[in-house]
Amino acid sequence: MLYNNIGKHTIKSVKDAGKIIVLEDNSKWEVYSLDKFTSKIWGFADRVTIKPDIGSKFRIERMARSGKVEKVRATLLN
Repeated sequence: MLYNNIGKHTIKSVKDAGKIIVLEDNSKWEVYSLDKFTSKIWGFADRVTIKPDIGSKFRIERMARSGKVEKVRATLLN
């Protein structure tokens, strides 16, 4: 699915123990099952960056308080 709003965003909600991320633009993302352990600790108002990955896949990145960049792979649902 095509997504033209690459760049910085804010998380609106994280659902299903990290499986679904909803951003402030109301886009919904399904996180790969192995990565949901990372995204389940993300929360409302966390800032993330959407980056293209292979094919129609994307990476969602968040800077942790420790300074480490946390990354999850995801596909756009809507």
